[in-house]
Amino acid sequence: MRVPVLRGRNLLILNPRGYDPPMKKLAKVVLVMSILSWVSMGLGIGGYRVGLLGLKPALGIVAGVSVLSFLLSLLSMVTLFGTRPGKSGFPQAVVATLLTWSIAIPMGIQFYRVRSFPKIHDISTDTEHPPLFNVLLTRREGAVNSAIYGGVAIGRIQHEAYPDIVPLDFAASADVAFDRALDVAKSLKWDIAAADKFAGRIEASVTSLFMAFTDDIVIRVEPKGPHESRVDIRSLSRVGLSDLGQNATRIRNYLSRFRGDH
Repeated sequence: MRVPVLRGRNLLILNPRGYDPPMKKLAKVVLVMSILSWVSMGLGIGGYRVGLLGLKPALGIVAGVSVLSFLLSLLSMVTLFGTRPGKSGFPQAVVATLLTWSIAIPMGIQFYRVRSFPKIHDISTDTEHPPLFNVLLTRREGAVNSAIYGGVAIGRIQHEAYPDIVPLDFAASADVAFDRALDVAKSLKWDIAAADKFAGRIEASVTSLFMAFTDDIVIRVEPKGPHESRVDIRSLSRVGLSDLGQNATRIRNYLSRFRGDH
């Protein structure tokens, strides 16, 4: 007596739970890997924020997960187009696609920005005699980037990349300008570390939401006459070779608010 061989559709009919189409298997694998990617990304960022990981290991995890997510996003698209709505494996393919692209797209934008901006992290309206930090020097102990300005070379790169970052001349006394400078800094929700009106210096810090990177800011207000003053501002990152244009953007926003543009 010959025993019938069960293949393909016959096997699926007799044992619907015992047979997984190839695309469903792939969708399951990609889904599991995408979930692990999200967990790894969270551990890398969270570990750095709470001090369990150094900057290099944390960035290594973020970079590795980003590359993996890009590869997984391609596989997720294969599973998505290889299945159909209402068919086996389609829900897993949809979730995997959403998870992988939610990492791959924003991280891809970040990597593109790294290549688009100059490798500087210290921006000042006055590159010849930049405002100096005082109170924040204590908080910057252990920072990767020095508070000492890089000199002519850095200034040249800045002027080429951000020619609009220049001192602000204000038609009022230095006392009035200082009060306005402090009010604007407070309106931006900066962490004010010092406000010395006699020295004409304001120091503050800003911490990013994503990786908790801290940038330090110093504002200098000087008299130019009885009813005229000059405002300079410098923004310096504690870590990172490139600031992705954040310090320049911060200075532009500050000066715009000071002038009352918005």
